[in-house]
Amino acid sequence: MSKRCISLVFLLFSSSLFSKNPVIVISIDGLRPDAIVKAKATTLLGLIATGTSFAQAKTVPPSLTLPAHTSMLTGLDPSQHGIFFDDYLPAYGPVRFETALEVAHRAGFHAAMFVAEDKLLHLNRPNSVDYFEKTTKEGLEIAMAFKRYVNLQGLPDVTFLHL
Repeated sequence: MSKRCISLVFLLFSSSLFSKNPVIVISIDGLRPDAIVKAKATTLLGLIATGTSFAQAKTVPPSLTLPAHTSMLTGLDPSQHGIFFDDYLPAYGPVRFETALEVAHRAGFHAAMFVAEDKLLHLNRPNSVDYFEKTTKEGLEIAMAFKRYVNLQGLPDVTFLHL
């Protein structure tokens, strides 16, 4: 099951990667799609109009940041990946299963992750991405970290941004 889900995610990535289009996955924790329209969030609406969005996506139970993002990036249900907690627990270490970014990285694509919460340090598996940065919870700080990285290293083939 794990390999199949990761392979499907990678195929989605690869169709864009082979045509030299970068993949930037933006996860805005707790943001409902209807709130974007209601708030007239023009930048997000522009990204939705020109990219791919998942307005009908549903989270996994428990609907907590770490279990949900682990599922999003591994393609596994919490009953499979075993992450039911929502805190940074250093003794637990990184998640046990590879992420879609790790698959891309292993295939030779440049992959980077920028996250806003300590608990997402569990997604930083050794040698899974070219670059991983944890900043404050401020969305602007994540955006600035990404901008600094792009200015110094160029745009990664695959980027995950957690706001």
